[in-house]
Amino acid sequence: MSCDSPQPRDNNDLEALTSSLSQSYEEIALLHRVSDGMRVTQQPQDLFSRLLHDVLEVINAEKLIIFWRGNNETDVEPPMVASVGALPLSRVHLDVIWDRSTACASQAVQNQSAGSGLNGILIDSDVDRSYSYEWPKPIRNIVGIPIRRDQQNLGVLVALNKIGKPDFDSIDVKLLISVGNEIAVFLENFRLYHEMQELFLGSLRALSNSIDAKDTYTCGHSERVAFICRHLAEKLSFEPTRINNVYLAGLLHDVGKIGVSEAVLCKPGRLTDDEFTQIKKHPQIGADILKSIKQMEHISRIVLSHHER
Repeated sequence: MSCDSPQPRDNNDLEALTSSLSQSYEEIALLHRVSDGMRVTQQPQDLFSRLLHDVLEVINAEKLIIFWRGNNETDVEPPMVASVGALPLSRVHLDVIWDRSTACASQAVQNQSAGSGLNGILIDSDVDRSYSYEWPKPIRNIVGIPIRRDQQNLGVLVALNKIGKPDFDSIDVKLLISVGNEIAVFLENFRLYHEMQELFLGSLRALSNSIDAKDTYTCGHSERVAFICRHLAEKLSFEPTRINNVYLAGLLHDVGKIGVSEAVLCKPGRLTDDEFTQIKKHPQIGADILKSIKQMEHISRIVLSHHER
């Protein structure tokens, strides 16, 4: 029994396979970079600018744009925008693209509520005719991917004018959908993170204000110290995390007064030596309170030393 030897692949097939594998590797590598680089402590504008540069290398388009909303989905203000690419577009052009893309996305949400499978992706290969507006350069094709989370439209990822091919293909669209999904997760997590941060800061302000309120002389003192500390840190060009730490330290520097007798804190006359010793303990008390909270250990060291000379 003999077997036919396998026929060598046609060179064109090998080239196509090699190209496809290379494209797949680039797409996977891109999605890893996108996913790994999305930290909720970053500002969206900075993150999206870097992300779009990475996507542009794989998608090969003249322009990539991310439009996104603030916390209010019905916000009538213009969306925030990040873009890369050589295609010049004014704010008016961007608004036209935003309006067209979001109209598709909004219709998709309504269709899904009604049981339709439409996904709101805008794909248009005849843009100049569909937009009755003068463009600085012909817009041959556009893909608009809705950035959506739990039926809520958060923004749109847009690609304009495919380079090297007549139009964007299904691979481009699938990759943009994947990137759009990552952006949606980031925006939702960013919102939740900052809501939790505001809740946390609100609790800290309430705590510091309640301590300051024990003595009319110091009422509002901690807020003022925190404001001045943050302003000085910004002037010294500290990084955002350090600025926030300095602000928190200012806000909480007197938290140890919670362990000092109110009669001593509010005494109108001169303190006795024993009373002054009690007052001097408040930095240590505050540091002990804060270092028991893992996330506040670094703040506790500042609080401990805030009366050193």
